[in-house]
Formats: sequence, C-alpha cells, structure tokens
Amino acid sequence: MLPWPGDLRDELAFAQAQEINTYQAFQSFIVKYPNAKQVASAKEKYEQLLSKALRQPVVRYRRMNFFIKIIPIAPTDKSQRTV
Repeated sequence: MLPWPGDLRDELAFAQAQEINTYQAFQSFIVKYPNAKQVASAKEKYEQLLSKALRQPVVRYRRMNFFIKIIPIAPTDKSQRTV
C-alpha cells in the first residue's frame, strides 16, 4: 500500500526542520502541519531549542556590544565610505 501523500510531505518537512535545527524551524513545522505524526517530536525539540536560546542572553549582549563599539569609528561622511 502506498503512503498517504500528506504523510510523505510531513516527513520531508520534519526532516528539513531537523536539518535546520532551530526553534524557529520547528515552530514553523508545528504551525504549518498541526496534524502531522511528528508534531509531538517537533514540540519537544522546539521547547529544548527555545530553552537553550533563552539561556544565552549574555552572548547576544556581547555581540551587540561589538557593534556598539564599531559604530562610532565608522565613517559618517558618504565620501569616506568604500564599496
């Protein structure tokens, strides 16, 4: 018996979310395919990745701090900019 086309579509979409491996990818999968068999696994992975992302505010602050340091030394005059 052939698989239902929706099942194959869901499997491929879930595999793509796994390959990307971000909470946003799993969230998108859950929203687009709420009736997929993989939704429970996707929700679990989404919660793990979201929790991990929320525990890293210091890293984001450090990255932003880098740009704050660079902005004042960037040329403001358009004639000084290079392409």
